[in-house]
Amino acid sequence: MILFIIPAYNEEKNIPTLLKEIECFAKNYKCRIIIVNDGSTDKTEEIATSFKNKLPVEVLTHPTNKGPGEAFKTGFSYVLKEAKEEDIIITKEADNTGDDSILPVMIKKILEGNNLVIASCYARDGEIIGTTFIRKALSYAANIFLRILYPHLKVKTYSSFYRAYSVKLLKKAYKIYGNNFIKEKGFIVMTEILIKLSRLKDTKIAEIPTVLKCDNRVGKSKMIVLKNILDYLCFILKDTLDRIYKVDINNRYQDYPD
Repeated sequence: MILFIIPAYNEEKNIPTLLKEIECFAKNYKCRIIIVNDGSTDKTEEIATSFKNKLPVEVLTHPTNKGPGEAFKTGFSYVLKEAKEEDIIITKEADNTGDDSILPVMIKKILEGNNLVIASCYARDGEIIGTTFIRKALSYAANIFLRILYPHLKVKTYSSFYRAYSVKLLKKAYKIYGNNFIKEKGFIVMTEILIKLSRLKDTKIAEIPTVLKCDNRVGKSKMIVLKNILDYLCFILKDTLDRIYKVDINNRYQDYPD
């Protein structure tokens, strides 16, 4: 089964298009769609719920906006209670910037033996369209910086929401990290998840190119650039201190049963 986890905050103008696109995909795959309504003050919850007669949509609602990290924590915790190890979790944006045409490729990569697939706008043939030069430059610089700090990952995109995970890998992560698997609340959470998963034994990561279509979004991005930069700096500092004062995860859990 394909399990979608999609955080949404004030996306009433984007949700209908998003779910119609998934409806086309769901004709060929057995799916569940979890919309984590992260404290929206518009009609996001109402509109998402209205699709229940067409799609297996479930809406989980935070009473106030808590950020993408908390939304993913809610979504993962909810789904992993019943998910089977052979299931695949897809995380993506609610604003239609992700290209749904690559979903079959992402699923194929998981079935071929990878347990984490990243849709990368910085991979060869990837691209970002429909945004400002400044946002492109800042995003590119941040990913270059992370590639320097974390070269063992051998990926080009660290912050993409658009990913496919094997359920088995995520269950393993929660067993090892527990409540510390997701600690970040902001957009930096995607980098946190990627780095923590990369430190587990047997994590196999694949990247596929994608076009990030920012001009498909109705409304502005919810990411505040300055706050995101500060979150990155704080995360890198905390992670560096953790690595200095703690034993490597692979040594601590070398006997973890598969």
